[in-house]
Amino acid sequence: MNQPEPSRNHRQEGQVLIMVAVASAILLAFAALAVDAGLAMAERRGAQNTADAASMAVARAMVDGAELQELEETAEYYGELNGYEVILENVAIDQDGRTVEIVVQVDVPRIFLGAFYDGDWSVSTSAEASLSAVQEPYAMIALGEDPNCQNNTGIRFSGGGNAEITIQEGSIGSNACIRTDGNFQNDILVDGNVEALHGINDSHGNIVVPPGNSIRSRNSPIEDPFDHWIEPTCSANGTVTDDPNDNRGVILTPGTHSGFPGGNTRRINLLPGVYCIDDRATVGSNMVVRSVDADYEETGQVGDGGGVLLVMTGNNGELRFNGQGSLQVRSIAYLNPSFAGCTNACEEEAVIWVSQTSCRDMDAKGGSSTAIRGVIYAPCSDVSIGGNPDTNVLEGMIVAESVEIHGNAQLNLVANQDPIDSTPEIYLTR
Repeated sequence: MNQPEPSRNHRQEGQVLIMVAVASAILLAFAALAVDAGLAMAERRGAQNTADAASMAVARAMVDGAELQELEETAEYYGELNGYEVILENVAIDQDGRTVEIVVQVDVPRIFLGAFYDGDWSVSTSAEASLSAVQEPYAMIALGEDPNCQNNTGIRFSGGGNAEITIQEGSIGSNACIRTDGNFQNDILVDGNVEALHGINDSHGNIVVPPGNSIRSRNSPIEDPFDHWIEPTCSANGTVTDDPNDNRGVILTPGTHSGFPGGNTRRINLLPGVYCIDDRATVGSNMVVRSVDADYEETGQVGDGGGVLLVMTGNNGELRFNGQGSLQVRSIAYLNPSFAGCTNACEEEAVIWVSQTSCRDMDAKGGSSTAIRGVIYAPCSDVSIGGNPDTNVLEGMIVAESVEIHGNAQLNLVANQDPIDSTPEIYLTR
C-alpha cells in the first residue's frame, strides 16, 4: 500500500524551521560579538584615560625634579589608581627632551566570543605628554586676561603703515589674544615663541618664528614677573635749572615733578635717580629727554647716560609723546643697582613704571627716535607704540596690561636675558 507523500505545506514548514535556526544562530553570534566588542571599547576608553592621566602625572613629577625611579613609580601608581597595569617596558621617559610616552595594553575578557574565537583579544592605547621650557626670556607680555579678546586687549599689531617689529632672543606672550589686522603689512620677527591664552589670529602669516620655536596656545596665564617689586617713592620735589651748556636745555634732579618743562625747551637732561611724575609728562615735538651722567652740569658730556627710573604716579601721572620727540633713557641698574632711595625695581632694570595708582595709558605715538634700555612696566595700562619710521629701540621688555604696535613704528625689542621663572606648560601631544 502506497504511503501518501508529504504535502507541499509540510515541506515548506520544515524549510522555514531550518532558516529560522540558522538565522537565530547568526543573530546570536552578532549579539555575542556586540557584547564583547562593547566591552573591548569600554576597556579601550579606560586604558586611554589611564595612559593620559599617567603621562600627565609623570610630566608633573618631572617638573618637580623627580628622579627616574620615582617617575616610573608614578606611572605604575596611576595605572593602579585607574585599575590598569602600567608595565615599565611600555614607559618611555626622555628627561632631556622633556617628554613622556606611556602605552597601556590590556587583555579583554571574552563573554561569548570564546565560543567562536580563541585567538588574542586585547586593546592597546598610548599617550605622550611634553613640557614647554621651564624658563623663558620674554620681550613682551600682555597681562590682562580677556577670553572674548576685545579690540583693546592682548597684543595687537595694527594699522596700514610699514611697521617693522623684531624681537631678539625672546618670546612674546598674552593672557588674552595676539592678533594682526588685515592692513598690517610687514613681518613680525620673533626670536622665540609666540603664546596666547585665548588664541592667535595671524590670518596673513605676519608672525615668523625660527625653527624649534612655535606659535601656540597656552593653557595657563603668564604670571606678572615683577609683582614682587616695591614701588619707589620720592621724599622731596625735584628741581629744574637752566643748562649752562645749552641755552634751550634744562637739567632736572630726581624727586617729584609735575610733568616735563615745555615752552621753548628742546633738551631735558635727567640726572641719575628716581623721578615721580604726578601729572602728564609730554615728550614734545623736536624735544630730547635723556638721562645723563651725574657730572653733566660741569662737563657738558652725556657720558654713559647715567640711569633713571621714571615712575608715573598719583591719579594723573602719564607719559606722552608728541611729534618728533625723543626719549633716550636707561635703567639705574646699568649705573648702580643699589642706588639710594630705589628698590628692587631698580636692581631688575625698570626704567619706566606706570603705577597702579595711575593706570594711565602710555601712548608713544609720533616719530619718536627713542632709545630705552630697561623694562617698561605698566601692569594695569595699555602701552601703544607707533609713528613714522624713526627707529624705536627698547633693549629690555614691555610688561603691560595690553600692548599695541601700529603705524610705521620700527620697534627692535631685545629681551632681558634673565629668564622668567614660571610653571612649565604640560601638553598632551599624542
